Amino acid sequence: MPRQVAFVADHVAHWSAGTESQMLMLARGLHADGWDVPLFVLRGSDAVNDGSWPGPVITVGITSLSAPSAWWRAGSLAHRLRRGGFRGAHLFFNDTSILLPPFLRLGGIKVVIARRDMGFWYTGGQLRVLRVVRRAVDRVVANSRAVARRVCEAEGYSPDRVVVHYNGLLGNPEEAPLREVDPGHPVVGLVANVRPVKRVQD
Repeated sequence: MPRQVAFVADHVAHWSAGTESQMLMLARGLHADGWDVPLFVLRGSDAVNDGSWPGPVITVGITSLSAPSAWWRAGSLAHRLRRGGFRGAHLFFNDTSILLPPFLRLGGIKVVIARRDMGFWYTGGQLRVLRVVRRAVDRVVANSRAVARRVCEAEGYSPDRVVVHYNGLLGNPEEAPLREVDPGHPVVGLVANVRPVKRVQD
């Protein structure tokens, strides 16, 4: 059987954002190792068509989870993956995690979801849905132990279903000049987009 895994994301605005860049780096590594890594996006964008992704990119056409067509398209995606011989799908972002796991599970597809933040923007309704659909999720990949704990507390996962894989490093650290700092003074750094959701003020 071919080595293949489907990546599924809500939307890709640009590849320089945190989750998008990590997703792209993972896909490129798998592709270099001989894996097929198609990307399915619920909503299309210019970024996914710029040739950066190391495989085909397919737009599913789900613009709203409340639209009646969303369920039909989710079922069609699961059928397509099963027909293509896929055994696993890696889901990124919120909408994919809310909508797709039950459909993929019914299609015999193993479901891995990514959790890359503390989920502080989840509404009560979203959390209730996430607790229900977790039964169709095989593994959660968190990017820190704090996020892993939060996933267990908020979404009800047992710790044995959550694994921690820290973010990969983009670029060569040896090429980045480091300024010597007095060891007696604390140093605080932030690597993130300067946006409110990153809580820079904290």
